[in-house]
Amino acid sequence: MDNFKPGASLVFRNMTFQNLPLNATYTGCIVQFIRVVFQDGASEVIQITSCPTLFEPSVVLTNHSRPKAGIIYVLGDSFMFRGIYLLVEEG
Repeated sequence: MDNFKPGASLVFRNMTFQNLPLNATYTGCIVQFIRVVFQDGASEVIQITSCPTLFEPSVVLTNHSRPKAGIIYVLGDSFMFRGIYLLVEEG
């Protein structure tokens, strides 16, 4: 998900992921809020935080059970695997 700017949305596996324009910077870290809209119309907002010192992948999952969705992200100064990856459980 390169260049996933505030207000942008995309559909992946019949689910909508929207980058909410509430993003803020705190002490060098950037907090992003992603709204996930499920096929049944339910939605959840998940938060991802990127800091220059964050090198390990982080995983955030929704509470919605069928399907379950989430995001894996590495947004620190790491050049390997840097990015945001969407997760959607099939079934």
